Amino acid sequence: MMLEWLRGLDQNSPPTTSPHWKQSCGNGLGLMSKLALFGRPWVVFDPMSKDHRYHFHLFQSTGSWGKCPYRFVVDDDHGDLVTMIQRALIQYYTNKEFGSVVEKQQTIRPKRKRNG
Repeated sequence: MMLEWLRGLDQNSPPTTSPHWKQSCGNGLGLMSKLALFGRPWVVFDPMSKDHRYHFHLFQSTGSWGKCPYRFVVDDDHGDLVTMIQRALIQYYTNKEFGSVVEKQQTIRPKRKRNG
């Protein structure tokens, strides 16, 4: 729901005059904080982005997202952000090392004719 609200936000008008702001927060005392408008941008974690991988490394090292310039979006089919990122990184590094998931084709040798 929040992502839909962010997508509909009119980027050219000040936040308090946007119809979406008035609809979701009324007089500004509603559910969302003004910090949501001026906070770090929402992005989908991309394991191919060296910057995204670096900020996840910082999180793993420090236990804090404080230095990360993004807020990563969690997909509906994942329970939490860290698990989602770990799965994406496993898939990325597995594909990088072994290639995409392609079945190995067995080479079948033709039968030899027996003489005699």
